[in-house]
Amino acid sequence: MESFALIAAVSAYAVAGALSAAWLGGLAAGAARAARVACGIAFLAQLYVIGARGVAHVHPVSSVGDAIGFAGWLIAGAYLIALVVRRAHPLDAVGAVVAPLAAVALVTTRIAGAAAPGREADFGLLGRVHISLAALGVGLLALATAVAVVYLAEDRQLKRRRVGHLVRRGIALETLDALAHRLVLVGFPVFTLALLSGAAWLHRLGQGMRVEYPLALIAWGLFGVLLLARTTAGWRGRRAALLTLGGFASAALAVGLYVMRGTGA
Repeated sequence: MESFALIAAVSAYAVAGALSAAWLGGLAAGAARAARVACGIAFLAQLYVIGARGVAHVHPVSSVGDAIGFAGWLIAGAYLIALVVRRAHPLDAVGAVVAPLAAVALVTTRIAGAAAPGREADFGLLGRVHISLAALGVGLLALATAVAVVYLAEDRQLKRRRVGHLVRRGIALETLDALAHRLVLVGFPVFTLALLSGAAWLHRLGQGMRVEYPLALIAWGLFGVLLLARTTAGWRGRRAALLTLGGFASAALAVGLYVMRGTGA
């Protein structure tokens, strides 16, 4: 049953992403509603997987693979909550990025290797805290990146004076910019705590600097520059969106290298 729920979650995320993209391409408004339903089904199916593994005493961050899937679930959950909270400014356009991202995270869980019941890695309390914070921090920054992607796509259409479906059905650029900023404001401190706890964990294990850690520091620096430049120099809009993409790309590369090292690739 768990395998069926996992396949259902990945499939529903993929359908949600395709419907959101089709809606942006001009499909009827019903496509956006169907995308929301599909994303909700995927979220619940993944919740079942997490719950079933919890009953088998497998923590959501029992392995790096599990943590990546958990981060994707958090991203989808945050997006669904935002759809409810921001009814006046629907975020359906963001779903075209969020749903595929959650699907990729869930597939990566299988590639990286989820922990088997009774065979979880012994990370210790500090290790679990670090991985939990990293999953939450990266998840929030990933959602900010999804908003930034929509911002850049919409901004490009406007600059080319092409009022396509994205502009007509999208969200005001100022709203997207403010939302991405708020997500980074929340995600950055969490990501900072993840880095600090990770450094302490490595020190306790007696291990040296791993190649992923400098990449994570670069990501932290880029997001820090983004927040500082916005406060002191008024950086907003396109420059802020590009910095968000750069920061997340570095963080995603760090996670990717961690997964590859864990799978022996």
